[in-house]
Amino acid sequence: MAKSSPSRGLLVVGLLFLLACLLLFLAGMFAPRALSFLDAAVCPDGMHLDKQVSQHVNDEGNLVDSTNTVCVGEGQAPVDITPRMLLILFGLALVGGGFIVWSVRGIKRVA
Repeated sequence: MAKSSPSRGLLVVGLLFLLACLLLFLAGMFAPRALSFLDAAVCPDGMHLDKQVSQHVNDEGNLVDSTNTVCVGEGQAPVDITPRMLLILFGLALVGGGFIVWSVRGIKRVA
């Protein structure tokens, strides 16, 4: 029983990474200022994260809203940072999944 505790710890860490991925996604969509700690990592100097909503007509002729997470700054054009945020989200998900797979393999070996 004691031998499986490191594997269970890896499982918990993996689940925390996946939870962080989900929370970052939701915060990016609904409250990008909650991600201000990522400003230095994803935005150019002097800019901060914000949400930009625009409307356009889709292929069926319907008017739809589009929400993007962008970096904005005074007197500067908004910079779309969707690819950078997706890289962070997929990275967290892959690392979390890796920890989960590693923990499951460790639990199977102990059992």
